[in-house]
Amino acid sequence: DQIAARVRSLPPVAGVEVRRDWPHTVVIEVVERVPVAAVPAGEEHLLVDADGVVIQTVAEPPLELPVVLLSTPGPEDPATQAALTVLAALTPQLRADLESLSVIEMDQITLSLYSGWTVVWGDERHSVDKARVASALLDREGEIIDVSAPRVVSVR
Repeated sequence: DQIAARVRSLPPVAGVEVRRDWPHTVVIEVVERVPVAAVPAGEEHLLVDADGVVIQTVAEPPLELPVVLLSTPGPEDPATQAALTVLAALTPQLRADLESLSVIEMDQITLSLYSGWTVVWGDERHSVDKARVASALLDREGEIIDVSAPRVVSVR
């Protein structure tokens, strides 16, 4: 139990199982946390998992991770949870085009896409519908897609 508690306290560890394998072996099985976003923090970036846990700090964000702009990332932070809800709902098309996601206020979530689009998301509610609608509008002319009310969408 003591070994499991010590290993479990490490930030990159999501779960651990410790058991004896007779006669002379202790087996420690670790499940690592997987980063889903990079959050700028000064000159560095915090890698955050799907639960909002900061796993590690790196100088440059990995290219495969979206950049999420948050003021206080962490599992207890409502803005972090909102951002993770949006990330989880993105269609493959939006995910591949996502440059950054910012949460200014809980109802002011915005996506910046590499293709030049800005998607005004609003809050994290109805994220699956918002992602579906935004994806369908990416071939239109304009710069801003507003899906903050997914049944009344605007493109400008």
